[in-house]
Amino acid sequence: MPRLNGPLDVKFINQTFFPEYLDVSVINEGECFHWAYVAFRLYKGVKLWDLSTHAFVHYRGRFYDSERPIGEEDWRDLPACNFGAGSLHVARPLSPKTFKQAWASPARRYKVVWKNVRAQVQKVVERESLLGNH
Repeated sequence: MPRLNGPLDVKFINQTFFPEYLDVSVINEGECFHWAYVAFRLYKGVKLWDLSTHAFVHYRGRFYDSERPIGEEDWRDLPACNFGAGSLHVARPLSPKTFKQAWASPARRYKVVWKNVRAQVQKVVERESLLGNH
């Protein structure tokens, strides 16, 4: 599946795929997994990460979610990770298959269908490629 070359553009993801959220921190209050999967499918070199309570991505040495457009060197600096405090879990990278399994329940709750997300991302990749963006 073709992807954009990057760099990862958090604001572009937020505006394109989550335009209803004027406060982008709200994405991290339930749809972080959706945001992370979009980022993973949209850009080359993005890795899915999981803290059990928060999903985010790793790209070129930095960690990103909907609230961190320039990323963080340490995942603990992501606000939605509670700055690493109080978690019984350790953040870890996940394969796409394992990621989808881990986030299956929230996906059902938010009516996120993985193949539909892939198709939506593909349309954006095609459009951006035609426009010469990214």
